[in-house]
Amino acid sequence: MKPIAKAPHRSTRDGLEPAGPEPRVYVVLCVYEPDRDLFAGQIRSILNQDHANLEIVIVPDGPTPEAEEVLKSFSDRRIHYLAQADRVGVYANFGRALRHAVSRSRSASDLFAYSDQDDIWRPDKLSRHVSYLHNHPAVSLTHSDARVVDAAGNTIHESMFAYERRNKVSSVANLLLVNNVTGMTAVFRKTVATIAADAPPQKGLFFHHDLWTALIAASIGEIGVIDAPLVDYAQHNRNVIGAVEVAPGPRERKRGFMTRVYIRMCIDQYILRYYLFRRLKAALGDRVGKQSAGVSLLAEYLYGTGFFGCEALPYAMYLACTGKRGLARQAFRLGIGKLALLAQVMRIKNGGSIVYRFRARTNAECKTLLDYTANLDAVQIMASQTCY
Repeated sequence: MKPIAKAPHRSTRDGLEPAGPEPRVYVVLCVYEPDRDLFAGQIRSILNQDHANLEIVIVPDGPTPEAEEVLKSFSDRRIHYLAQADRVGVYANFGRALRHAVSRSRSASDLFAYSDQDDIWRPDKLSRHVSYLHNHPAVSLTHSDARVVDAAGNTIHESMFAYERRNKVSSVANLLLVNNVTGMTAVFRKTVATIAADAPPQKGLFFHHDLWTALIAASIGEIGVIDAPLVDYAQHNRNVIGAVEVAPGPRERKRGFMTRVYIRMCIDQYILRYYLFRRLKAALGDRVGKQSAGVSLLAEYLYGTGFFGCEALPYAMYLACTGKRGLARQAFRLGIGKLALLAQVMRIKNGGSIVYRFRARTNAECKTLLDYTANLDAVQIMASQTCY
């Protein structure tokens, strides 16, 4: 591949100076049965970035003739298409696409960005991220706001942050409760990409590539926010996961609040966080959460010797009192999940101490979900459609 000439720079928005020698940005784009017009628009918006030193690594989830047909109309050498014979789902496909992009990188200063198949990037999206990262060496990942639009480009809401009432603080603790980093708005360093490319397996434990990447970034550095809509986030009838409006005010109390279904959901959510934190510890050791306020309390709750769910309840109250009601609700659910597991363990009379039995039961729950195959085909089909 011939070297890509550097484009003249650039933007000084956000009060930042333009970056020095421009890093190459590897745009990791996964695709599955795209709408041809939306996909073509996505590709054009990336190629038209005022930061021209980029390469688009496109990886389809199995045979995708629609994407190949669209790409025939582009002759830009910055497009690299890696055909795939098998379908693996969105999470695993982004993992193999990121691994391929990392393998193509030749410089420690290279950056990486995720892309969906049907959004539109503003021309200065990459340049603003590059400038931010250049001027903030401690930041390992940046993400931005987005404008929520329909398939025709009509505005639904000017701000995804406001539309979803997102908390903008991306600590490890907050991310383990609710992910607030949307992959298609993020740009991250090679140190993050190299670790995130070795993504943990999942089956019944279902989480997205952007959460794992954000957890890595928050663990080894800081996460920066560009509070401007740099992407038009398209919502249409083929979205499985998209922007969800969250209205303020009290919510209607649902029937069966403490039913078995609700408790099972709380247990599953607790197990997911326990699993993610263990995988973080395995990947990063003591670096997990060094930069993150509140992670020590959550770590003790998820991974330490506190077994009565009490740690989650004061944390939920603190979050509620500081206006973070969405995080507070999630912390409360995790507390219920842990207490429910403890209640099940205490019914078992033999098998060692409560601590030993609780850890054994929690690890068994992780293994059960990872070995889950009952509806795996349906899960993989859903995953293949999600976020593309």
